[in-house]
Amino acid sequence: MRRYVFFVLCCLLILMTLPITAQDAVPFATNTPQPPPAVIVTPAAPLERYALRIWQEQDLLDVLLRSVRQLTPSAVDLQKAIRLTQLELQQRFPNAPTDPQTRENLLLAMLAAPPGSVDMRFVARPYVESLLNVSPTDYKGFQIEIQPANIDGADPIDAILHVRYPNTDAPAIYEDYLMARVDNQGGYHLLASSPTLPATPLDDITGISLLGIGDFNQDGTDEMAIAVQNGDINQRIMIYSWRSSGLVNLVEPGKEIAFGSLIEWPANADYLSVNVYRLESPAWQCVGEQPVTWTWNLNFFRPASDPPGFAFQGSANCLFFGLEPIFEMPVLSAISTLQEVISLSPPPSNPAESYGLDRAKMMIAMLEVLNGQSDTALNRVREMASSAQAGSWVSEQTSALINAVLEPNSTALSVCAALVNASDYGACDVNQVLTRIFNEQPLSRAETIGSQLAELGITVLDTFTVSQVGRIDRQGIHFNLAGDSWWAFAPLDPDFYTAERIAAPAEYNAMIPPTPLVVAPQTLYDALLVDNNPSLALTMIDNLMLNNPGVTISPEVRFIEAMSYDLLNNRARARQAYFDLWEESMLSIWGQLAAAHLEQR
Repeated sequence: MRRYVFFVLCCLLILMTLPITAQDAVPFATNTPQPPPAVIVTPAAPLERYALRIWQEQDLLDVLLRSVRQLTPSAVDLQKAIRLTQLELQQRFPNAPTDPQTRENLLLAMLAAPPGSVDMRFVARPYVESLLNVSPTDYKGFQIEIQPANIDGADPIDAILHVRYPNTDAPAIYEDYLMARVDNQGGYHLLASSPTLPATPLDDITGISLLGIGDFNQDGTDEMAIAVQNGDINQRIMIYSWRSSGLVNLVEPGKEIAFGSLIEWPANADYLSVNVYRLESPAWQCVGEQPVTWTWNLNFFRPASDPPGFAFQGSANCLFFGLEPIFEMPVLSAISTLQEVISLSPPPSNPAESYGLDRAKMMIAMLEVLNGQSDTALNRVREMASSAQAGSWVSEQTSALINAVLEPNSTALSVCAALVNASDYGACDVNQVLTRIFNEQPLSRAETIGSQLAELGITVLDTFTVSQVGRIDRQGIHFNLAGDSWWAFAPLDPDFYTAERIAAPAEYNAMIPPTPLVVAPQTLYDALLVDNNPSLALTMIDNLMLNNPGVTISPEVRFIEAMSYDLLNNRARARQAYFDLWEESMLSIWGQLAAAHLEQR
């Protein structure tokens, strides 16, 4: 007996010292065991011995749960397969999972998966509703904020819910805004919502926030306005209202309210005005803006039909961008102009403005190199480098210029190329510098073009003849100095060639190898996941095959084809498609998922 007790105590001590995994950290418990490692199933009989599987809810949930638990950040195909399995589950069993414990187990696995890899909405939303109605004081690690709202125009007052997991300062694994009606007993009932009601992180959505609750269309009830971020320069506004059929987005169908900033959205008004941003120059981070007013009209918020055009923001970045092409200007004039804008610019108030000033200073240094003032340029960038943050754009650019200038036999062109190669949007433009060189020092017709380019440090990759009706034949040159460059040299002068930058010839584009594998475009997924239209998906697959004759169709596309037949109840073609995919791609995720849709007679 003592040995038994000693053994149990030892086991407990060992368990107490085991490290806690991410899944253990989830604050609600689950009795679902870890899935076994994936087992590759191979066909054991010919097609005639297999039939389409007769799914039960739990069987399909088991497939989904097992897939979610096997997710890793790099398992892109598995993420897509999970999304399609979720679609099939919702089609076959719209309220699944119906068992509370199964729902909790599935949600637990989803929360432990890589953030943003799984769409949790159809599991998390019913779970949150249950938490509010069953255990209103224990949210099991979720943060649920409740704000009053008059959703249906009747008592009692309803609610807007802000749901977040975890309820700490850690980055959100799941965040959502929901509308809920409240009954006379205080029970919460989430309003039926379409997949367009966003949650984050998911797909390209990186954040959401509540812009406001109010009667935005003057109909006597409250709407919910949320802002959705996806890393773009603009956010977008979605305005939701309750109708008898569920939630609807009040923005005109096919359009979205993009905005960089709000101009005005008065209380108790049926319009809002926003500034739409547009990146005019990524190199200079110059932003243009356009004011647009959206007005409630004919049951939707609709934009003004004739908004004004985009105008540059009044920033130093846009002033610098307005000077382009800087490297085609006379050197001294370009330097003095940049210095004048720098002197007139106020101290930078944000990183974007600081970047623009630093870029202008680096361009001055490059212009000094072009003007034969390499020592002056080195002093300038060394001073900049002394205060640059490690790994920053300024650090990369200053190091590149210093190293390139100190290289034996360096030229202004090689320094320019070093800047372009060192960072995105390096502080030079190779083609502008070449334009300057070819204008100031045109290539002589007494020597070969290739030898003269070699003296400039340019290695010619291809030569060809450029022939156009009405123009003299020119010699085309392809080289790669800091990206592909294509130039033509025409013998228009008795002594010198006239240089002209040209587009890549069509024959070069024809040499680019064709796509080796036809993969599923996002529009194909949208046909199923957004439009719920398997017939459209099949048409798109037919077009993919017609437009890519002789090219292999990926297992991913073939699974979508089989599943589309299945959803359309075309059982014969679905069975054949699933079996063919399984037999020919049995080691892939798609082949194994196809196998799960068949059962041996």
